[in-house]
Amino acid sequence: MKYLIYTQPDDAHAVIVKLVLEELGHEVQLWFAADQPSLLTHSVSVNLHRTFWASSDHMPEYGLSEFDVIWHRRVDQPKVPKHLTHPGDYTFVIRENRLFLDSITSLLSTQAWWVNDPLAARRANSKLLQLHLAKKCGLQIPATLCSNSPQDIKSFIKAYQKEGVIYKALCPNIWAEKANLKALYTAIIDAKQLPSDEVLKLTPGIYQPYVKKKYELRVNCFGKDCVATKVNSQEQENSKIDWRASSEDTLSIEPYHLPQSIEFKLQSLMRQLGLAFGCIDMIVSPENEYIFLEINEQGQFLWIEEMEPNILLLDRFVNFMQHRSFYFNWNPREANIRLKDYQRDTIQQVKENMAQHVYENLPRA
Repeated sequence: MKYLIYTQPDDAHAVIVKLVLEELGHEVQLWFAADQPSLLTHSVSVNLHRTFWASSDHMPEYGLSEFDVIWHRRVDQPKVPKHLTHPGDYTFVIRENRLFLDSITSLLSTQAWWVNDPLAARRANSKLLQLHLAKKCGLQIPATLCSNSPQDIKSFIKAYQKEGVIYKALCPNIWAEKANLKALYTAIIDAKQLPSDEVLKLTPGIYQPYVKKKYELRVNCFGKDCVATKVNSQEQENSKIDWRASSEDTLSIEPYHLPQSIEFKLQSLMRQLGLAFGCIDMIVSPENEYIFLEINEQGQFLWIEEMEPNILLLDRFVNFMQHRSFYFNWNPREANIRLKDYQRDTIQQVKENMAQHVYENLPRA
């Protein structure tokens, strides 16, 4: 089969999966969209006889049905050098490049099996829609306010002052500050910490009552196959609010058996969102209640196998990609793919990608 993977130069997941699929006899092409237009050219020809796509980074040309599977892994935007355009033209040039690449995606989308379908992915990235559908699927969720109304935010904080309130962003935010990279994590806030009303109006945010945790779960869904990992986030101070703020060296994880009733509800949510793959974050409370937080339709998952080699997520994902089915179920008796066998080659390939392609030195969520 032929695979196309949208990716970025620092994306180890795409490289590892490419190495495994090629070893299994498949043809795999990585697409670095940020290379357009400075390092990469595309041509799409539409006539009465056929429609085809040619790229300077790929084989000479592709028909629309050329790819069997497309992994919408990391979708970058074209990077246009500002010094090559007139300031008044820059926005136009950016827009034209984005529309051109979006058009290629639209042409491909009717032919291949996608992980995940671009339209479903765009819809599923709404955290508010996730919560709404999770509730309809029978999952417990935290009471949630998303707002830029100072009055409503202050009222919400007052209503839940006993539990405390957390703030989190609608999307990841990472920025450079002097020699360091900073990231915005979930944080507990109170009314005294709020900025002025004028500043509060500028940016909507998600506000929820703080939910006490016994531990947390990361549930990776590959079709019908849901793999839960217990994250012992309450064992150290810097991971209690948001475990992403801790170091993987100190975070403790272990395999976890998810109750069947919860698994069915998560599978229902995946169907409602139209997703074949997703990484779900949940809380298990001291009362053993399972509380849905959010789903990342292209989340990181191989860090789990790196920390706990007996949780075979690479084998699952590669077989899932080969089966091309929303109803995929993994067979552990046939498992023979191990992350550790590909890590050295992956590190070298990522270094080469970062040197050869347009790369912004920012970590990805």
